[in-house]
Amino acid sequence: MSGMARAWIGVGVLVALPRVYLGGHHVTDVLAGLVAGLGGYWVAILLEAKVVSRCESVFEYQWDYWQRTLAECAMFLWILQVAMGFRHAVWITDALAGLW
Repeated sequence: MSGMARAWIGVGVLVALPRVYLGGHHVTDVLAGLVAGLGGYWVAILLEAKVVSRCESVFEYQWDYWQRTLAECAMFLWILQVAMGFRHAVWITDALAGLW
């Protein structure tokens, strides 16, 4: 048995089954999470070559300094919104709209 198969069995036994047993989730919740996670994984694998190469070219010093700084600020704001669960997206869009 490969290490990947052991990892999936471990996730099923140590994470999914206790959630169902304790009533925290239904079996359909666990299966939907599994499908969504696998779907996101495969989309990331398919887009990795294009996105990574594009991001690397954006953050190299080939642009003027202000454009690189702007790109880094946009990336920071995106990561911040992901971390905050997009609760403050309205604040950031209002702030950006005020710049124009």
